[in-house]
Amino acid sequence: MINENKVSILLNNYEIEDYGQLLPITSGTANKSYLLKDCKGLYTGNLVIRIRSLKYSSELQMLFEEEYLRHVYSKGIPVPVPLRGKNGQCWYNVDGNAYQIYPFIDGGDFDCNSDSNVAEGGTFLGKLHTAVSDFMPVNERYLPRYDSPDVIMDALNKTVEKNWSKITGEEKRVLEFIIEQTMLIEENVPDRVYDSLLKLIIHGDYHPANVKYKDGKICGLFDFDWVSRQPRIRDIVDGIIYFSSKRDENIKGDNIFSLTSGYIMDLRRIKTFFDAYNKSVNLTLSPQEINCIPYLICARLIHSRVQALPKIPENQAVKMLTYEMEEILNWVNNNKDEIIRIDELAE
Repeated sequence: MINENKVSILLNNYEIEDYGQLLPITSGTANKSYLLKDCKGLYTGNLVIRIRSLKYSSELQMLFEEEYLRHVYSKGIPVPVPLRGKNGQCWYNVDGNAYQIYPFIDGGDFDCNSDSNVAEGGTFLGKLHTAVSDFMPVNERYLPRYDSPDVIMDALNKTVEKNWSKITGEEKRVLEFIIEQTMLIEENVPDRVYDSLLKLIIHGDYHPANVKYKDGKICGLFDFDWVSRQPRIRDIVDGIIYFSSKRDENIKGDNIFSLTSGYIMDLRRIKTFFDAYNKSVNLTLSPQEINCIPYLICARLIHSRVQALPKIPENQAVKMLTYEMEEILNWVNNNKDEIIRIDELAE
């Protein structure tokens, strides 16, 4: 729990005179956040205190995020724009940590059984991409290729080498299959192809735990740690995996296993998401982008497991990489042609 002294320092910087309650927010795996209820002063109402992870708290990152958030907010996208303190910055450093305060956006969860919620996920993403289609930030933040086959292969090889004596025959078979799939990604979407795809400032982590719904519409978008200039198709792949798939229960942002498994892919719902996106975006997808979708789905699925490795006990690494992976990757392979022709399929 954040201590009272730090809260007092923060409130003074933001000219907040008093508040009602301070409550922890449990969603999310990277940054700790707290709800500050009933604030009085320069900023009023319910606010959120966010303690930035050191990994995502460079000055450039925070300046870039602020610029991005102010831009998309000006275009009608509901995002929490960080407040500026007396120091003129949208963050405040205390004891080596960076703190930010945002307006609180209330809303409900994505309904994984609702086709209309799936469609809204596509519509909203189309609006977001339209909002940034002309955005050229002063403080641009560049990151390497997302879900890089080279990064995936390195993590797979290290995990196999470290656990070889403990891996079962079945696990070895599945790991070999995943390595084969990674090689196919590299073969079909090498860096030169990836870099040639239409790039925008994308969200980079577009899934239901990072949005809120109200009256069937997305009323808030959150978690901007992965915002950078990448092929826009990456956000669409997230929508296909996380919004369009069927699940027994909703994704939980604070549960890494919930974020990385449990998907049952569904062509009809993929089309629902895809059509809604195309109707709301200012530039529909090109054939080249569409042809890359199946391979980038596999890349995202595999790399999400790689990203999870540092967040779990080492003895669960092989399970994290292999659990239910063969089934979903096979589904993508078996439905590759239908995915590429998704805009042509009948409702």
